[in-house]
Amino acid sequence: YYTVSAYREFGQHVAQSLTKGSRVVVTGRLRLRSWQSEHGWRTSPEVDADAIGPDLRYGVTSFRPQERSTSERTPSEASDTWTTATPGGGDSSENGALAASPATGAAGDWGAPAPEAEATPF
Repeated sequence: YYTVSAYREFGQHVAQSLTKGSRVVVTGRLRLRSWQSEHGWRTSPEVDADAIGPDLRYGVTSFRPQERSTSERTPSEASDTWTTATPGGGDSSENGALAASPATGAAGDWGAPAPEAEATPF
């Protein structure tokens, strides 16, 4: 067994998604922690997790992205000209570009809902 660390919002997502004893797949940075006890030096492996997910060998799952409110966004996201500017730097009616509807989101809009996935072909 390894001690796995996941912090902040990531740790909250893990706590809400997995239960003790669940088989998981973890990627991250391995480090060895050493300390001295009354019986001598001890070492334990620990993982600082970058990603954690359920092991799908014996079951299935579905993914639900966590919604972020506008108050949770950083000030730089709200004022980012890459996400707020229209193509060509002007009004979309001036350069003939089609504006994206709010339902579909702009191309490359990471905060937009994902399109419906197609069925897996196997």
